[in-house]
Amino acid sequence: MKNTKQRDARRQNGLFSGALISIAIGVLLAGCASASAAGFTTLEISDFGAVGDGKTDDAAAFTQAMQAVHEKAPNVVLKLEKGKIYKVGDREDSMHVFNLQHLTNVIVDGQGSMILNAPSQGYVHMLHSKNVVVKNLFLDNDPLSYTQGEVLAKNQQEGWFDMKIQPGFDLFFTDEELAQRGLKNWDYNLWGAIIDPAQRRIRPGKSSSYRVGRIEHLEGRTYRVHLHENSYAGIKDIEMGDIYFQPRRFNDRKRLLRVNKGSFDIGNIQIDHSSDCKIENVVMYGGRSTMTSRLEYNTGPITFDGFQLRFRPGFDERMVTNWRDGMHCKNNRVGPIIKNCHFEGLLDDSINISSDTIMAAEVLSDRQLRLCNWRGVRRWTATLPRLSWAIPTWPSIRKLATISGRSRSWRSTLKTARSLPSTNRCRMWSLGRFVGRSTTRRRSSTM
Repeated sequence: MKNTKQRDARRQNGLFSGALISIAIGVLLAGCASASAAGFTTLEISDFGAVGDGKTDDAAAFTQAMQAVHEKAPNVVLKLEKGKIYKVGDREDSMHVFNLQHLTNVIVDGQGSMILNAPSQGYVHMLHSKNVVVKNLFLDNDPLSYTQGEVLAKNQQEGWFDMKIQPGFDLFFTDEELAQRGLKNWDYNLWGAIIDPAQRRIRPGKSSSYRVGRIEHLEGRTYRVHLHENSYAGIKDIEMGDIYFQPRRFNDRKRLLRVNKGSFDIGNIQIDHSSDCKIENVVMYGGRSTMTSRLEYNTGPITFDGFQLRFRPGFDERMVTNWRDGMHCKNNRVGPIIKNCHFEGLLDDSINISSDTIMAAEVLSDRQLRLCNWRGVRRWTATLPRLSWAIPTWPSIRKLATISGRSRSWRSTLKTARSLPSTNRCRMWSLGRFVGRSTTRRRSSTM
């Protein structure tokens, strides 16, 4: 374990290791022209005051740069400076460093630079975008979105274990700090994990997650983690010297309401309702405690080419790269296209591709349906021009109907151009098709 002074100096200097430079030269800058820049307006991040020394907060410069991209689009290239490390604190107008919503023909070229992002926000957001490319970047957090420590003791009957947070990792939030963020206690869904430090992964066949009830400060850097009852059984799998990994929630509810309409669940790379967009030659070492990438309701191909989720060279004390799925893909009409990608150090799926079955919650008339999925009745925002249905007793029969409109008062209600089968013969209604799903928990994969 490297000592704290060495690690702090390394972070303050913001120096790339030899391995990092070799990756940058050999992978990121080798002929990665996804879209021609001919006829594009070129913007330089330095023109907006970005320093890129790894210490100065460049959030204001990135905010101004993104405003300029939106003003000048379409046909805009934003270039970062090769070898620079841009520290980006909380943006007051976006939950992502690069907010690329409602844009066409835009390129963000990092040219081998690094983003040191605040753990409260993601990196990239595309929404209703077309022909948008982000390429040639390294991505990491400072500070990290999680903490970790060595297990010292455990008690399965009482449902707790003690841990000492390792040097260089932040302490847990106090109850007062949680209250300032609008949280009463530790979030049940913010589960942690026990890591075998020798393997740098969850032990095969052992408990994969631990739900926290509360965290008690004992002394110094030592804490007692009290688990929910449904996680007591997993305590038997814990060995002394194991590393406990725990995400820390950074966003307070007021900021979420102001910037993101209250939603916490956004990906580090979020692409929705878009087409012909691309993430190319991007290496991510860490991110916000959420999905690494989240792709939903896209109507055209979304390509990840040369995307890598890896342990950061020279930071061997880290046990995890990111908490959730490497690629979480839901309800996309086509794709995504995933090639030359690498995923390691995850605590969840490397790639998860699926599509919800959508059913009729209520038949309002022979041409009108109110829809739901397993979550219940929802307000659908996806573009769904055609409706297919299956008769349960004859599953091989599939028919199509054109959707002519939807209710203004309740967006889950759709209208069809012609009458549908009688409800006593047809109970299951499906929009789109089941694409397939990978739910196997894997720590490392390359494709």
